[in-house]
Amino acid sequence: IKLFTAETGPLDLVFCDIEKKQYPHAFELAKERLRPGGIFVADNLLQSGKVVSPEKDDVATQGVLEFTHRIFHDPAFFSLIVPMRDGVSISIRTG
Repeated sequence: IKLFTAETGPLDLVFCDIEKKQYPHAFELAKERLRPGGIFVADNLLQSGKVVSPEKDDVATQGVLEFTHRIFHDPAFFSLIVPMRDGVSISIRTG
């Protein structure tokens, strides 16, 4: 994230595969830098099935759940999760 904060954009694509607890913060940093039509991709959204019944002290899965909530509730993005391997999200900035 530290290196990313130096980039001002506009960006065409951001691929996120960092510590899962940082996914919500990474999305917040990236979303204003993405141009309309830009894509935010994140890996491991299924967390080996842990997202179905997360442990309260599992900060990685909690980060993924918070991130997933944000991408699906942000009106400036159209998002989907492709359930291949451990899940990949694709969010396109529409606005």
